[in-house]
Amino acid sequence: MWLILAATTGGCGKVDPTEAAPVVDLAEANDPFYRAFLADKEKRSGLGAKPAESENCAIEGQILWQGSPPAGDKTWLAPLSPLIERRNTPVEPRANPFFPVIGSASAQPQGLAGVVVALVDGPVRPESPWPHGPLKVILRNHRLILEQDQGQFAVGFIRPEDAISIELESGDFDTIRGRGAAFFACPFLKPKDTASRPLRRPGIVRLASGAGHFWMQGLVIASPTPLIARTGADGKFRITGVPPGQWSLLCFRPSQREKGRERDGETLETSLLDFEEPVVSSLAVQIGAANAPLRIAADDRGFTLAK
Repeated sequence: MWLILAATTGGCGKVDPTEAAPVVDLAEANDPFYRAFLADKEKRSGLGAKPAESENCAIEGQILWQGSPPAGDKTWLAPLSPLIERRNTPVEPRANPFFPVIGSASAQPQGLAGVVVALVDGPVRPESPWPHGPLKVILRNHRLILEQDQGQFAVGFIRPEDAISIELESGDFDTIRGRGAAFFACPFLKPKDTASRPLRRPGIVRLASGAGHFWMQGLVIASPTPLIARTGADGKFRITGVPPGQWSLLCFRPSQREKGRERDGETLETSLLDFEEPVVSSLAVQIGAANAPLRIAADDRGFTLAK
């Protein structure tokens, strides 16, 4: 049998010579740390100005929660496993990893813990040493824990090109997925399994369970600037080694408000939670030899410098 193929030009469509519009990388467009990195790179490309050591200053301040309690779910009820063969798993409360941690002091307002503060868009590129220790991600009894600087946090820091380590310390099989400034999936079959993943570009990486444990989430910031810190339990922060001049203080915390859910196609159980966009504000600050501590007011809408 012969198959004859005939080609004609009469019915062929013309090729449109118009160039396709560039595809927007939403992970970058919505990433305040990546945008700050690009602005810094474009503004001072080729500049290597390094102030004398004696010129380096410090900035400190406190972030205080104002007004009504934060909105959003503090916990969810969920079974330990979404698998059909384990549908009898007890339903238990699961903590929202991003719910704001507000100080327990009786005085008002109260300090807001775990807020990320970073100095960007300054007069010169900072030359300070990286101030944070290694970042370790631990899966412990179906909780995702970010350990760094002798503490546990919802947001961790790392330098671009450095690696995060992940360990399944206890619990069932799980898979940790990275999305945003990095894209990967690490399966863990049994306790003590470990993995290491470098984060090669600046920006925010969302870590989440790929095994249906939707409450297991955390954020990692791959920061090109060492001028980055978190607020403590009292809402206070301090950044040292800052060249004097006009800077933008980036205040960031993940939103605790649920935006949507992905559900498993077989069980219809929630497999992943999506949250609203992070709460971010950029505040203009002047850094000099003698700076009064900053007072920053925070609520669900953002951050403002208090008078």
